[in-house]
Amino acid sequence: MENIKVLELSALEVIKAYEMKKIKSKHTDEMEAEMASWDAPWRQEALEHYLPMGWSLCFWQKEELTSPLTAYFMGQPLVFYSGWTQSLWVEHLSYDNEELGHKILDVAYRTARSKHFQKMFVKDLDPKIKVLDKWKAKRHSNGVTEFTVAKISE
Repeated sequence: MENIKVLELSALEVIKAYEMKKIKSKHTDEMEAEMASWDAPWRQEALEHYLPMGWSLCFWQKEELTSPLTAYFMGQPLVFYSGWTQSLWVEHLSYDNEELGHKILDVAYRTARSKHFQKMFVKDLDPKIKVLDKWKAKRHSNGVTEFTVAKISE
């Protein structure tokens, strides 16, 4: 069972290490890995923006900060976006495997729904992640996937 927690600024270095490990598994050259991190959605200034807001959640394997991070998302509320009063913007999802990817996406969806948001928008959602029909997902050409989280008619 995953240990779901709100991410705080104290997890910044843990997240960066988690993501750098993933990048280094894809890039054998140290410099290429470092350059890839400069444009990553989880770079330091983004984490410093998203983490204090309290809308980014994660799974720890056991205890927070002392055990491995297994999945997380960075999010923030959006008001009056694309004609919707309240939405959850998910800037980045990261996970160890597709099953955890689905689970952390489900946590984001449930979080938006529990706060009575109307929509959730996820940037660059991996198409391999299982998306439930009830989420009414629409992939847009700009790389954003839109989810209906409230019971509304469109």
